[in-house]
Amino acid sequence: MRHNRQYNKGFSLIELIVTIAIMAIVTTASVGIFSLIANSKFKEAYKSVTDGLSQARTEKVSKGGKYAMVMKYDASAGKTTIDVINGYDDSTTPPTYTSSNVIDSKVISKGDYEAIKKDGSGNVKVESSNVVWIEYTNSGKFKEAYIYDGSKEDINGIYVSYGKHSKTIKLALSTGKFIEN
Repeated sequence: MRHNRQYNKGFSLIELIVTIAIMAIVTTASVGIFSLIANSKFKEAYKSVTDGLSQARTEKVSKGGKYAMVMKYDASAGKTTIDVINGYDDSTTPPTYTSSNVIDSKVISKGDYEAIKKDGSGNVKVESSNVVWIEYTNSGKFKEAYIYDGSKEDINGIYVSYGKHSKTIKLALSTGKFIEN
């Protein structure tokens, strides 16, 4: 009887191998799920930016008036807001508007957004002090595309990234269209 107790201490090699195999399967599945979530969040953020550009252009061409797309980062909430607006006070830079001017608003959490400078000297990260302002002419071309962080810098694109996923939205300034890379 004493001899049996000695053999019942601990785990057998087969039990350890089965446990490690189960842990490997669970870990692999978890990594796959997190990758899908990150890809989904990236697609949502990217689509919000392109939808905002399309909507502002369509509204301007079809209805006239003052339409623009504005991106702002709220550091306290850790979110970026993309507003499509109608009407604003353009006597300031960037122009000012109220919530009553917003015709569509999307809030994107996390992710990184950078405005690509027109002169190619580097990108500017969209942070709490920055506003990306994109406005169209009646013919659908870009009237203005800039980032404002105390000074106005012309841009020719927006870089969107989330985790390992990233894409650049290049603004074709002469046509008012954007090119997805």
